[in-house]
Amino acid sequence: MQFPSKTLALRIATLLTGPTLVMACAQIPRSSVAEAQFPALSCEELAREVAAAQATRAAAEQAKSESWHAVLPFVVAARYADAGAASSEAQRRIGLLSAQAAQRPCAS
Repeated sequence: MQFPSKTLALRIATLLTGPTLVMACAQIPRSSVAEAQFPALSCEELAREVAAAQATRAAAEQAKSESWHAVLPFVVAARYADAGAASSEAQRRIGLLSAQAAQRPCAS
């Protein structure tokens, strides 16, 4: 019985772990509204974006806490890092959106 070469084994491992990493990052919802558009948003749109950012932050925190469920250590690290970055970004967006809402006569 012949064993596959190290190169072939590496290629197979890459093919198997690539989709896993993509799926790990794809589960956190992110807003498509650019920060440059925040000043042009209405009060209702600002409120929707704040709610979306809060949902992103909650999903990111959950993904961060569940990142250890992966079997491979580098997948755990990738999931944890992606979730941490998404949480920080969502928190920053909440701050920017709240500042925009505070500059307008939006109901709190």
